[in-house]
Amino acid sequence: MLPNFGQDRLLSIQSTIDARRAAPKVDKSMWRKLFSRSLTSMVSSGTSLQSLKLQGAIPEDFVEHQISYDALAYSVDDLVDFGCTYEHFLELGFRADHFKAFEPRHYKRLGIRAKDMLRTSMSIHDLIALKLSPQTLHSLGWTIDQFKQIGGDKHTLTALCSEQDMALYFNHSKMKAVGIKPKPKVRKSSKLVF
Repeated sequence: MLPNFGQDRLLSIQSTIDARRAAPKVDKSMWRKLFSRSLTSMVSSGTSLQSLKLQGAIPEDFVEHQISYDALAYSVDDLVDFGCTYEHFLELGFRADHFKAFEPRHYKRLGIRAKDMLRTSMSIHDLIALKLSPQTLHSLGWTIDQFKQIGGDKHTLTALCSEQDMALYFNHSKMKAVGIKPKPKVRKSSKLVF
């Protein structure tokens, strides 16, 4: 007999999905039939997320109905309050240019780090367009190696932040790998001369 490697769990998840899709048909009145709308049409018409939540919608419904991230005319805060996670965003077709609507607090709220941002096939030019401060880039966990991985070189990295900030916030010794010569650190004398 072979061991069970999660088949019961997969079967359970699938049966839950099937039961949800096969919800009992409720006989609707003529007025209810006339005014009922699909989730896609409610989202495209701008129905508030609070109204959708009251009707039983959850973020997984957006994924199931294949609603794209571009079709969601809601703020990042509203989507997060509704229950959306970064994983939901990715499943809805989130791209690197969508980060332009983010503020530094959104990265923290969604738990997004540099490695997560790379999942959007981001290029160095996409990162420069976000106009993130060196402090924010550092707090997100960006490294010189990751900058290099997405196409960073001496010219693009100096457009991202100054060489001084690069040396301060990122690995000083790895700057040579991208063509930036780190300036030697100035040592201050401990003796005061009058």
